[in-house]
Amino acid sequence: MCAALPGGDVDSGTQLILWHCSAGTYDQGWGFVPQFLDATGHQCYDLTNMAAFEDGYNPPQVIGVYAGNMTDGASVVVWQFYDDALGHKDQFWCAY
Repeated sequence: MCAALPGGDVDSGTQLILWHCSAGTYDQGWGFVPQFLDATGHQCYDLTNMAAFEDGYNPPQVIGVYAGNMTDGASVVVWQFYDDALGHKDQFWCAY
């Protein structure tokens, strides 16, 4: 199973779903882009929709948490990338 976007909709605010994997499609074309090391030295990434970006969709769309709500049960969505780790922590994912 892959993280996917219903109907291939890469617009900001679209909630992610699980779907059978299909290579090279906009709704599943995620790439890990290194951004920074956290305070404990772990690598943090944004998860960019590379398939759409490489095809000219700009600004990049990344996986984030809806409205920056960092609590249990919050929705995971695709959103325009903001290159600001301090203000948009919901768009960065760290490997532990």
